[in-house]
Amino acid sequence: MAVPVTIERCNTPNDLLHRLVREGLPELRRALEEVDRQLPRYVERELERFTTCGDPATGFAWLKCEACDHHRLVPFSCKGRGFCPSCGGRRMTERAARWVDELFPIVAVRQWVITVPWPRRLLLARSPELARGVLRVALQEIQRWLRRSTGQPRGRGGTVTVTQRFGSALNLNLHFHVLALDGLYCEDPNDGSVRWFRAPAPTDQEVSTLIEQIADRAEAFLARRGFGLDDEQDEEPDDALAVIHAAAVAGRSAVRRSRQARRVGVQGGRPYQLPPSCAHCDGYGLHAGVVIGAKDRKGLEGLARYIARPPLATPRLEELRDGRLRIRFKRPWSDGTEGVELSRIELIERLAALVP
Repeated sequence: MAVPVTIERCNTPNDLLHRLVREGLPELRRALEEVDRQLPRYVERELERFTTCGDPATGFAWLKCEACDHHRLVPFSCKGRGFCPSCGGRRMTERAARWVDELFPIVAVRQWVITVPWPRRLLLARSPELARGVLRVALQEIQRWLRRSTGQPRGRGGTVTVTQRFGSALNLNLHFHVLALDGLYCEDPNDGSVRWFRAPAPTDQEVSTLIEQIADRAEAFLARRGFGLDDEQDEEPDDALAVIHAAAVAGRSAVRRSRQARRVGVQGGRPYQLPPSCAHCDGYGLHAGVVIGAKDRKGLEGLARYIARPPLATPRLEELRDGRLRIRFKRPWSDGTEGVELSRIELIERLAALVP
């Protein structure tokens, strides 16, 4: 008797990205060996495991429903945290749903996007401890502003932060997306009840003042740990990842240092004025213009999915006739750039730089 079977294919082991990583990783290894460098083992392991993600030949679970005798074959995933579109997409969906259903109360939520100067992005990408310290400084300043704006010096709020390591061109671009309750909870000393105090929208001047304070305190924090503006981080002589990180921040190739990814854009790009609730100071940036109303749970889940998304959506990756690869952006940059073109080895470099 025929048994109904479903094969769950959450990933395709023979798609373009898998093929590129499978073919490009040995090429990157050879290029690094020529300059006596090598990737850390955890980066190589992540790249190797990705090539088998979703392939039944490397392992699977066989599930059976006792009620209807339906069988389901589920290939093992790589569970990668760096760039895997399938594992990252699943993690994105699960996290966003849990945050909305179990974590965030039914109050307004504001997104605060914090960026750091280009030289600091490399430093923070290579040192999670320093990245956490800079984030802690920013969250403390946002909390102080909330207390001043609500008039509740003892009020308490809550935040969820995603540290994104990537830009739209797969360049190493460490920055922080913070979902913060747009106000504070405060306990009434008379009866012990807890009240919610909504914060007013920050003015452009308040955002400017905030980023100045964040920039000053972040630089003071880094200087106390021996990383002044003119200091350089020590590198292991055979650590290829340090070179790849530096190249990925600059949008260049570590193996072919003289080359930069070609941009594919439209004519007429030009500088533009900053949007409301956005300010820059000494290379630090703060954007606070996105807020989700208390009852818009669907909008909150969409924003949560956006900040938790994986670095690369496979439909935006295409192989050109000359063998180069094109990554199309979801939205053009302010200068009109619509995408970048990379060689295969340059793509693998950028993926390696994104592995946390």
